[in-house]
Formats: sequence, structure tokens, C-alpha cells
Amino acid sequence: MQRYLARRVLQMIPVLLLIATVIFVVIRLKGDPISQLAPVDIMSKEEIDDLRRAYGFDRPITVQYLDFIVHLPRGDFGESFRYRQPAFPLVIERLPKTMQLAGAAVLIGWGLALPLGVVAALRRNSLTDLVATTLSVLGRALPNFWLGIMLILVFAVGLAWLPVSGSDTGWNLLLPAVTLGVGLATTLTRLIRSSMLEVIRQDYVQTARSKGLSQRTVVLKHALRNGLIPVFTVFGLQVAYLLGGVIIVEQVFAWPGMGQLMVKAVLTRDMAIVQAGVFVFAVVVMASNLLVDLLYTFLDPRIRYE
Repeated sequence: MQRYLARRVLQMIPVLLLIATVIFVVIRLKGDPISQLAPVDIMSKEEIDDLRRAYGFDRPITVQYLDFIVHLPRGDFGESFRYRQPAFPLVIERLPKTMQLAGAAVLIGWGLALPLGVVAALRRNSLTDLVATTLSVLGRALPNFWLGIMLILVFAVGLAWLPVSGSDTGWNLLLPAVTLGVGLATTLTRLIRSSMLEVIRQDYVQTARSKGLSQRTVVLKHALRNGLIPVFTVFGLQVAYLLGGVIIVEQVFAWPGMGQLMVKAVLTRDMAIVQAGVFVFAVVVMASNLLVDLLYTFLDPRIRYE
């Protein structure tokens, strides 16, 4: 297992290097950010040149890239134009709020999808199956921002049950987490249903039933555990989709996480924060996929990593 973990971590290095390179190139496609940020009607050309030299944008692009790569292992993505502070600590400071929101959304998504998917598979072609399948299709078609706005109108404005924005209490977390969790649940419900339908037809499940085991034992101990393996595979890929939704939902609910910080950075061309934010998101996605791979050994003891 240790050798496998070491090999996977080493494989992440060239991928992260490629991601950092793409970020560096894409952000500079529109040219020198100083000329777009500096108020030309207030600052003189000499002052703008001084500002460009202060941030190192007067150097050749190759020199800027090499300097960026050299400082990357130390988490040095430069200084934020807006906050006049190193960008990486600003991003890391917002990371716990984003992970809190994403974690709550995952709990809600699995909490909805697991019972719906299992029941729909066990009662195939019934009214329950039809309702679960229809809800999963409709939920998948709803954009996150639209669902968030509707939840605000109903539960915050209309009924005045929940706060609209902020992160002071757990009630502030509920609406944005539900907005993200519903989107995740729609995908997982269909996957769990289809996977369970395939598993319950297997011979070992029929053998367990013939031994006189209860339906609960057959489903939970034999069918569900094996049926979740392909679901977890897709769930690892859904982490990137989930983080993309976090950026939108944080804007809708004014949740003070990385997504809100990065949107403001994009609008103000604060390149250092954009670079740091995208890089951190990439690390989180890769770490999540590694964790999903390790969960396979729990679901199926036959799987061993060497």
C-alpha cells in the first residue's frame, strides 16, 4: 500500500506541473494585466512602468514562467493586486469554508441518493421507481444557480425560515448545501439503481436468498457493498463537477469560500489568486480521486494495491 501511495503521489507531480503551466499561459493571453488594472487617467506612464517592474511583468515571458515554476513548490504564486498580500495564504484561508460546503453537499447527496437508488432497484417498474427516476432526471436538468435562487425565494424570502447568506451558523449552510447536494444526488441515484439492478441478478445474491437470509441482510451485506464499487468510481469524477458548482453556489449565497474569492479575482484580473485557487482545486480533485481508489479495498477485500 505504501508503495502504491508513493507512486500515485509521484504521478501527480507532472500533472500538477502541466496544470500550472496551462494556468500561467491562459491568464496571460489577454496581455499585460498591469495595463488593464492601472487607472491610466490617474497614473502617469512612469508610475505604471514602476508598478510593472514591481510585479515583475517587465521581464520576458520565459523568465516569468521559470520564476513561477521555481517558486511553485513553496506555494508562492505572487502577491495579490487587490489585497496586497501573498495569494496562497488568502486562498488557503478560504479553503475550510469551501470544504465545509462541499462536505455537507456530499452528505446530503448520498443521504438522498442511497435510499432512493436502492428502493428504486428493488421495486423496479413500480410507482416508487418511476418517481425516483423522474426526480433524478428533473434534478439533473436544473442549473445550480436557478435552484439556489428558488430555494432563497421560498425558504428565505417567502417563509423566512432560513437566512439568505453568510456563514455564521449551521442554518446558513443548509440552503447552499442542499443546492449542491440535489445536483449530486440526481446522478448518484441513477447510478445506484442501475448498479443494484445488475448486482441483484448475480448468482451469489440468489444463493444468499436461497439460504434463507433476510432481504435486509441480502441487500446490505451482499448486494449493496458490491454495487457501490462502480458508483464510487463515477463519484470520484463528480468531485470536479461538485467543486465547479461550489463556485457558482458561493456567489448565489455569498458564502465566503474559495469560489467567491476566485470569481472576484477573475473580475479584477488578480492573477496570483486565480493561479493559486485553480492549483488548489486541482490538488483537491486529485486527492479525492486517490481517496476513492483506497475505498475500493474496503468495499472489495479482493482488491489489493502493491
